[in-house]
Amino acid sequence: MLTLSQFRNSYPLQLECSLATGSSPKTLLRLSAKFNGRDPFWHFVEQTASSSRPIHFLGHDRSLDASVRNLSEISKQIADIEEWLGLSYQDILQKISGSYSTTSVSKIFDLQAPGQWEGVTRGELQALLKELHYWVVYINDLDIMRKDAESALSLHYFLRRHPVAGCQSLADVVLLNHDSWDLDESGYQTILQDLVAKDDDCILRWIEQPEPVAHFNVRSKVPYNSMLTWVILSLISRTYGYTSNLWATKIQWKKQGFKLRKDARPAPVFHYFSMPSAELSLGEGDEGAPQKGRRVSLVYNASELLDYNGMPYEEGFVEPLTTLRARLERLQVDVREGNEPKWHPNEDYIEMPPDTGLYAKHVTAAYYQAILPLLIRWAGHKKRLNVGAHLRDPVQFDAYTTLVTEVAAASLSVRFGLDRKPCQTSVQRIGNWIDELSPQGRFDVLTSASECANRLCLFLFPEDRETV
Repeated sequence: MLTLSQFRNSYPLQLECSLATGSSPKTLLRLSAKFNGRDPFWHFVEQTASSSRPIHFLGHDRSLDASVRNLSEISKQIADIEEWLGLSYQDILQKISGSYSTTSVSKIFDLQAPGQWEGVTRGELQALLKELHYWVVYINDLDIMRKDAESALSLHYFLRRHPVAGCQSLADVVLLNHDSWDLDESGYQTILQDLVAKDDDCILRWIEQPEPVAHFNVRSKVPYNSMLTWVILSLISRTYGYTSNLWATKIQWKKQGFKLRKDARPAPVFHYFSMPSAELSLGEGDEGAPQKGRRVSLVYNASELLDYNGMPYEEGFVEPLTTLRARLERLQVDVREGNEPKWHPNEDYIEMPPDTGLYAKHVTAAYYQAILPLLIRWAGHKKRLNVGAHLRDPVQFDAYTTLVTEVAAASLSVRFGLDRKPCQTSVQRIGNWIDELSPQGRFDVLTSASECANRLCLFLFPEDRETV
């Protein structure tokens, strides 16, 4: 765990945290000056939430907020290291992987390090280069470069050239590229209309039996982590009977040597960014929430390729259940032994039967399978994220919070390799509500519930940065 003292005394860690948050090293040093050096860096970030200039870790749902100038300046710093060593950052990562974390980079390469890099250890440099790699992969997947970046230098060259250099954030850079993006979201509405035409009950069918798989970009093999993206891709896969979980843009399939059918169906991938204007509202009762805009990129499933013969399925990494247990302890969730799994909202605690047979795999999985939706309810309590506060009708409130719980539970079940069988009472509760809505109204509710479920999941399991 990175402390502020370590951050202040390490130039590469300052650059890493700058990449991770989108704030310049000078800004981070200035804003953290009043905090104790023993404080964790993440604690400092959390404390800025209520300030006029909050700092956030730029996870997948904030990555378009990344500053073009900041990315350019830091990629230039790392490009200098590439030039010094005569290697790309990826080759450097491979070269230093077998060394001890505390070994100096100068010793590994038997060279005198320049300037501020003198005395830098393998651990510090590795953390920085892995953070850079996150951004290289992310930007390559956006399809905004003619040729994929393969080094810090190639990324820097792209970011410093006109007109990209004149953009403030990656959200602005996307507007310069039209090939893989549905910039007015008209294509997204057509996708929804086609889904309803194929199966007007597709949402409820997915809720009854959610797809227990992650979806991946075929080039980077990185999963699509945006909650709404995962839900819509799962809906589309189920409705059209796709047999692959691999997706890519038209350009990416072409680079891979494949051709799409002429009538290939596109699917949306959502990318969010902060709105500078206060005009955008997320809905009544959400006035205090961060204002967000979004861009939609269009991808195609492998099943839409010509001569498709069954692209291999990509297996996602399943997190150990110990992670779930650790978060229960870290969040100090009040779990009391009882007769049945049950959430008690008035008393704000979870009732669970004893987790006997803890070392028997099937019993352990069953325990966490049962507690997961209750944990989501706990996180959505009015003391915490206050899910559904904008709804005054108790029937709508109950149906909406149930839908949010089912979406979040389905996503986390994939993450932890757990089976998910929704309660039929919950399915009926949701069905009775959305049956009264128009097709567009159903997707509006699903969008709202997915974005709310995303906030719940991030509250329970914040995006992990290896150092910070």
